[in-house]
Amino acid sequence: MLKNDSVWMGHTRREALRGLFGAVAFGFGGVLGHRRAIADALPKTIEKTIELSPFEREMFDHCRAFDTSLDDRLEPGAIAHFVRQSYTRAQSFGFTLRGPTRTFIELSLMFGSAFDTDPQYPWAERILRGPGEEMVKATALYDETMRYRRHISFWAERRALVRWESERWDPPVLGESRLVDAMVNRMQRLFPEKATYVGAEALGALAREAILESEHRELSSPSAKALMVALFFALGHGVTRDALYPMIGAALQEKRDREARLRRTVAGWVARTLRW
Repeated sequence: MLKNDSVWMGHTRREALRGLFGAVAFGFGGVLGHRRAIADALPKTIEKTIELSPFEREMFDHCRAFDTSLDDRLEPGAIAHFVRQSYTRAQSFGFTLRGPTRTFIELSLMFGSAFDTDPQYPWAERILRGPGEEMVKATALYDETMRYRRHISFWAERRALVRWESERWDPPVLGESRLVDAMVNRMQRLFPEKATYVGAEALGALAREAILESEHRELSSPSAKALMVALFFALGHGVTRDALYPMIGAALQEKRDREARLRRTVAGWVARTLRW
C-alpha cells in the first residue's frame, strides 16, 4: 500500500518541481501545451480498459494536468496504461511513498517510460539501483533533473524540433561504425545542447541500440535506422514499447510499407508538437 507522504521535501520544493516541469517542453524532454487541462474528473471510458487504484486515479489526473497535451494525443485507456506501467516500475525500485512515486511518474513523462535504463540519463539508473532510502533517491533524481534543465531550455527544445521538421532522413549507405558516427554527428547538429549534455560516448551507445532495434523490426535501410536513432534521442530508448507513444508501436506492427508508415507517424507527431 502506498504511504501518504503529504509533506515530502516540503511543500515549496515539491511545488517548485511541478512548476518547473509544467513550464518546459515535452518531446525532446517533453512539449507541454499551456492550455488549461480539460476536466479534472476521471473519464468514464477508462473504466472499460483498466481498473485503477485510488492513487493511480489521482496520478491519472495529475499526469493530464502536468502534460496538457496528453488528452489531445492519447485515449484515456492509454494514459491509464502509462500510469499503471510507471507506478509498477516505481514499486520495483522500492518506492512506496506518495512524493517519490509521483516524481518517478513525472520523470517517466519527461524522459520516457524507460528513463531508468536510458544511456542518455545514466544518473537515473545509478541513483535508483544505488544505496539509500527512497527519499534520498527522490531528492537525488530531483537534483539531477534540475541540472538537466539548467543545460537544456524550452527554447532549445523548440529549435531542435524545427530542425527535425526540415531534416532529410536519407543518409548514404555506410558500415555500422561509420553509420553510428554519422548519427552522433546528426544528433549534435539537430540538438547541440542536449548532445553536449549527454556526451558523444553515450550518444554512440544510444545509436547502436537504436540500429539494433531497427534491424529487429526489419527496418534495414539507412533512412529507417537514422529515424530510429532520432526517435530514441527525442523520446527515449524505450519509445517502441512506451505506453506514451502507442502510435509508434502501431506503425511498427504494419506488415506492409512499415518504414513509410513510421515516417508519416513521426512527421505528424512533430507537426502537432510544434502547435502545442
